[in-house]
Amino acid sequence: MIEATVAAAILALLTSLATPAFVGSIERHRVEGTTYQLRTDIRYAHSEARARGETVRIGFWDTTAGSCYVMHTGEHCRCTHEGLAVCEASARPLRTVLLPAQSGVRLHANVAHMTFDGQRHTVTPAAAISIQSAHTPPLRTIVNVLGRTRVCAPAGAIAGYKPC
Repeated sequence: MIEATVAAAILALLTSLATPAFVGSIERHRVEGTTYQLRTDIRYAHSEARARGETVRIGFWDTTAGSCYVMHTGEHCRCTHEGLAVCEASARPLRTVLLPAQSGVRLHANVAHMTFDGQRHTVTPAAAISIQSAHTPPLRTIVNVLGRTRVCAPAGAIAGYKPC
């Protein structure tokens, strides 16, 4: 009986030591997954603008309900708290992504929107979009005027990513 109690205590101690690392690992994978989803969506917007020969936009919102972005044609679309795209006039949503606040993953862009020009094959303005969680350093997606993307970690905080 004493041996079983000691074994249970040791197991509980090891579990309590491993849990924070496990939670951090899960959050890092969420941040990485969301970052690569965003990067794929940026590439999709660029290729869609080229294929259509018209302007495609991505708009970013960060609210208390969560972070959201909407890829759309036309002039004005926005993201609601429920993660739905609301567009005006002839604008049409192509993709809407909501990161609910309870997911722990947040998006922050240094621009309100990016415009992908289907005639000139450019993106304006150039942007830096960060994805982060409470217990994980951010990953930043940098988009240049030609629509090329790269992912980096501010101050090299995440192994395997170049510092930015």
